Amino acid sequence: PEQPNLPAGMSPKLAWALRKPSRWPVDVNAAAREELVRVPGFGRRTVQRILQARRHTRLTLKDLARMGARVRVARHFVRAAGHRLSDDVTRLDPRMFTPPPQQLGLPLQDAEHG
Repeated sequence: PEQPNLPAGMSPKLAWALRKPSRWPVDVNAAAREELVRVPGFGRRTVQRILQARRHTRLTLKDLARMGARVRVARHFVRAAGHRLSDDVTRLDPRMFTPPPQQLGLPLQDAEHG
């Protein structure tokens, strides 16, 4: 691979997706299982639910959320009924998907109580 190391604090699936902007967006109402499984925010169960539900209706982002998808992430990589992409994947900042760093603290001991 051109960049073998994955960024710390980011899921491997998301890191891969951000490196392959030409693959996005994927239409949740028409894409094959293999394409849906690669969408960040979709797990195997969510993909199975999508494949079953889209036989009967056109899916929206709300439908995806009810199925267990992490829509906050997935919405950048999919096309769904009534959803227009807000950003081009090539312009997404990876930092928006990673939680901000937190300073860990240690409990201070009272000098008198040791």
